[in-house]
Amino acid sequence: MKWINSLKDSKIPYYTYKLNQSDSVIIFENHQSNNQLIIVLYGTLHILKIFRSKKRIPIIIIGENNLFNIHSTNNQFYYKLIALEKTYIIKTTISSNNIYSKINIKLLSNIMEGYKKTLEIHEHINEIVKQKQTRNRIIQAILLLLLNFGIVKNGQIYLPFKLSQKDLSLISQTNEERTSKIIRNINNEWGLRYSTKRCIQTQDLLKLTVEKNKCYNSY
Repeated sequence: MKWINSLKDSKIPYYTYKLNQSDSVIIFENHQSNNQLIIVLYGTLHILKIFRSKKRIPIIIIGENNLFNIHSTNNQFYYKLIALEKTYIIKTTISSNNIYSKINIKLLSNIMEGYKKTLEIHEHINEIVKQKQTRNRIIQAILLLLLNFGIVKNGQIYLPFKLSQKDLSLISQTNEERTSKIIRNINNEWGLRYSTKRCIQTQDLLKLTVEKNKCYNSY
């Protein structure tokens, strides 16, 4: 409610949307306005940049209180926002006029904190893509997801949403066949389980953390 209350206090118009799992929102050039802001109230969004050539680039995965700012698009690409679970979002527009004349301190603080979290995830994704070895990219992608979105229950940590191997391939910039092979190998090594329900879980996050450090040292 903090976002809704602070937007109301600042008299800034906004729209709320409910997305069920696998629902998506497409943002084209003609359907967007400058400085459009997407705020996740609850759930998880996977955001892709899709070009006319059908090439897909993973931009980010964001969760509760994270922000995604769309400055502009063009006729060469569009954004696709995919709900990985039931997700509630706010769409609003924050212009320079809003910042200097309408926006209150509470809303500004929320925006700055939301941007900080989003930038941290974006930096982690960039580090993943920089890795030369495909195994390292897969390891870091899984660790990123578990650390940022994982839920601990009964001595295990698991993702609360379904993630296909195709999605994992996009995040790690690895082809699906190679991703599938690596997943099978690390299942036995770490007790990592990629179930038929497409849920990732593990009993020992420390093993993943140690392996991640090895990845950085070898880079």
